[in-house]
Amino acid sequence: MKQKLSAGPTGLCVSLIKKFRSLLILFVSILILYLGLRFSPYPHLAKFLQEPYSTVYIDRNAALLQVRPLQNGSRREYISLSDLPPLMKKIIITTEDSRFYNHSGYDTIAICRALLQNIAGKRTVSGASTITMQLARIIKRQTNISDDNRPSIVRKINEAFNAMRLESRFSKDQILEMYINAVPFSYNTIGYVGAARTFFGKELSQLSKGEMQILATIPRRPSYYGASLKRFSYPMEAPHLINYLQGNKETNTDLPPPQVTLTIDLSLQQYLENLIATNVNNYFDNRITNGAGIVIDNQSGEVLAYVGSADFYNNKAGGQIDGLRARQQMGSSMKPFLYALALENGLQANTLIADVPSTFGAEELYIPFNFNNRFNGPVLFRTALASSLNVPAVELLYRLGVKQYSSFLDKLGFSIEQNTGLGLALGNSPVSLLSLAHAFSIFPNEGKLVKLNFMLSNSSLADKQEAPQVIQADTARIICSILSDNTARSIGFRQGNIFKTSFPAIFKTGTANQYQSIVALGATVQYTVAVWMGNFSGETVVGKTGSSVPAKIVRNILEYLNGNTNIPFAEPEHYEKTLICALSGMKPGPACIAQRHEYLLKPQGLKTCKWHYLDGNGKISTQYPAEYQSWFESLPRQGSIEAGEGSLAILSPKNGFEYLYYNGADSIPAEAIGGKADTITVYYDDTLLYTTKKPFYFDIPYKKGAHSIRIENGDEEDSVVFVVR
Repeated sequence: MKQKLSAGPTGLCVSLIKKFRSLLILFVSILILYLGLRFSPYPHLAKFLQEPYSTVYIDRNAALLQVRPLQNGSRREYISLSDLPPLMKKIIITTEDSRFYNHSGYDTIAICRALLQNIAGKRTVSGASTITMQLARIIKRQTNISDDNRPSIVRKINEAFNAMRLESRFSKDQILEMYINAVPFSYNTIGYVGAARTFFGKELSQLSKGEMQILATIPRRPSYYGASLKRFSYPMEAPHLINYLQGNKETNTDLPPPQVTLTIDLSLQQYLENLIATNVNNYFDNRITNGAGIVIDNQSGEVLAYVGSADFYNNKAGGQIDGLRARQQMGSSMKPFLYALALENGLQANTLIADVPSTFGAEELYIPFNFNNRFNGPVLFRTALASSLNVPAVELLYRLGVKQYSSFLDKLGFSIEQNTGLGLALGNSPVSLLSLAHAFSIFPNEGKLVKLNFMLSNSSLADKQEAPQVIQADTARIICSILSDNTARSIGFRQGNIFKTSFPAIFKTGTANQYQSIVALGATVQYTVAVWMGNFSGETVVGKTGSSVPAKIVRNILEYLNGNTNIPFAEPEHYEKTLICALSGMKPGPACIAQRHEYLLKPQGLKTCKWHYLDGNGKISTQYPAEYQSWFESLPRQGSIEAGEGSLAILSPKNGFEYLYYNGADSIPAEAIGGKADTITVYYDDTLLYTTKKPFYFDIPYKKGAHSIRIENGDEEDSVVFVVR
C-alpha cells in the first residue's frame, strides 16, 4: 500500500505565491482604477474650476455696497470652509450626506435604503446622492453639460463614477467647500453665502439655527421651499466707482476673489448723493440736470465719497456717465495752480497786477473780461486770486508762458489739450473733476501730491511711499492763506456767508465759459471736497445760480466732516509777515491809511509807497502810475494819473505777440504811455499812420503778416513787432 505524500515546503511556497499574485493583481487593479480616476481627462471639472465668483464690495465700515452679478445675472459669493459657521456645516452634512466623511463618493447603504423605499412606495421616495455626487451633477450643469434625457440609473452611475473621480483628486474638506460655493438655490443665487443674503438678508454667521436648517433644505426644491421667503434687495451703491474698478485690470484678483473693501464711507457717500440730487431737482429749471462730487482724505489719499451723477438710472440726463471722469471746462477753479506757479517763479503775495482793459496775443486776439465786466485797476496778487479776477490771471500766464504752465499742469496729473493759448489761465482746457480735486489737495497737503486710493488694501502700501513734492510747502501755505481770506475775496464775491465756516477752510469756484458747468472746491487740513453741477448735453445753465450752488454743498460736506475740529493751516516758514500799503503793495508811507499784513520773502528791500500823498489842503490824495490811465479815465474816480512823467512806452500790443486772424476783425486796439510831449506820431510798418493827443489810444489795422509799430514823442520813441496769421 502506497503512502500519500504530504505538502512540504515547496507546496507552501506555491500557495503563498498564488496568494501574493492575487493580492498583486488586486493592488495593481486598484492602482490602475485609482490612477484612472485620478488622472483621466475630466474637462467638465477643469471648466468648472474656472467659473468666476461675484465680487463683493463693502465700505470702510464693512457696510455692503454691491455684490456684482455674473454675466448670466446670477450671484455667486465665495466662502472658505474654515469660515463656514460650524453649525451650518453640521446641518448641511446631516441634511444631505450624514456619512460624507466615511464613503469614497457614493454611499452603498444609502443606495440600498433608497432602492427599498422606492420599490415599496412604487415611486421615487428618496434619492441616494451624496454631497460628492451632487457636486458632480452641479459641475455638469454649471458647465452647460446636461444628461437629463438619459435613464435615471445611467445618470446615477455616471454621477457615482464622477464622484469617485472627485474623491481621488480632492480631500473631503475641499469637496465640501466646492459644494457650498456651487449649490444652486434658484432666484439667480448660487452658494450658501448668497442664499443667506437672498432669503434672509443676513450673513451666514448671523443666521439662527432654524434659518440654517431652512437654508439647507432649499436646494432640494428651491422653487417650492424658497418661494415663501422674502427675497433680499441687493444694494447698488457707488455704481460709478465700482464700474471703474471692475474694468480696471489693476484691481482684478485671482479666483476666488477676496472681499474688496473700498475706502468710501457709505453714510458720507449717501449724504453727498442726497445733497447733489436735491439741488439738481431744485435747479432743474436752470438746466442743471446733473452733478458729481468727491471727498478725499488729504493725508492718506483715500477717497471717502465718489458720486458720478445725480441719478445713475436717469438715462435721459446721462446718469451713467461718470461726471468725475468726464472732461469739461472747469473755469476759474484752475487759477490757484497758475498763481502757485507764479509764486514758484519769484512773484509774491504783494505783487501788483494791473486789472485794466487789455488785449493779449499769442495764439489769438484775446481780450479777457472779469465775470462782472468791471475792471479794478491796480490789485494785489492776493486779491486777484481770492477774488478770481480774469485779466490779472491772463497777465500772469502771459508772463510765465503757456508752455511752462502746461508742463506744470501735466506734473499735477492733468492732461492739457494742445494749442489752448492764454485762455488756459481761465480754465478753457477740459479736465476731469477727479484730476482737479486731486491736484487741489496739494494745497492743504503742503505741496505734496498724495496718490488717490480707492481700496483700503492699497492705502497701507501708499503709506510706505513718499508723495512727490510738486510745489514748495511755503507756496502751498500762501495759497491756503489767500483762498481762506474772506477780506481779499470781497471784490469778487463780497463778504457773503457762503464761504464762512467756524473752522479754517479754503474755497475756489469756477464757471465754464459757456456756463454749462459750475464747480466748487473746498478743503481743510484733513479733507478736500469737489462738486460739479450742470449738464452733459452742453446746454448753458440759465439764471443767476453761479457757483454758489455747488459751493454750498462743499461747505455742508466740510461741516459734516469737521465737526468741532479746528485745525489751522500752517504759516509759511521762510516768509515774514510784513505791513504793506493795501493799494500799492509797497512799504506804507505817512499817507497810506489802508494797510495790511502780508507774507513776504524779502521785506528788507521793500520800497516806500509814493502813490498816497498830502495835497496843499492837507488832504490825502492818490496818484496812479501812467499805465492805469485807460482804467482811470473810463469812470469818474478820485485822484490823478501821472502825466508827462516816465519813459515813452507802448503798452499794447506787446512785443512779439501773435494774433490769429478771424473774419470781421478790422483793427487791434493799441495804447501808449509816458513821454514829455502832448502828442505822438504813429508809424505802421514804417508808414505814417496818424498823430494823436494824450491819452494815447489808437487802432492798428488788422492784416495778416508780420508788422511793426513805432511811435515818436519829441526826442523819444518806442517800437514793437507782432504777427497776424
